[in-house]
Amino acid sequence: MGIHAPSDLGWELVSRLRKGKTSKYDYDKGVFIIPCEEKDDYVDIRFSISDLWFTVEASQYIKEVDEECYIAIQPDLNGDWSFGAFILEG
Repeated sequence: MGIHAPSDLGWELVSRLRKGKTSKYDYDKGVFIIPCEEKDDYVDIRFSISDLWFTVEASQYIKEVDEECYIAIQPDLNGDWSFGAFILEG
């Protein structure tokens, strides 16, 4: 469950988030890996749905698993981008 965006908007969002930062795309996992020491350098995301504004803090979309950090905004099998359940959690 989560929020999905068309492919071009998903790539644009993640490209803007990563601009000027270190990252690499992990094709096996389908996510952008970032250095954990840089996770505090990412900005919060604000967007609206039906005139309701939402803020997703960087700490909600940057996840750390086994000392590896990644951006939890990723393409799904249909080519759309999934913002995942972290939006609904927070």
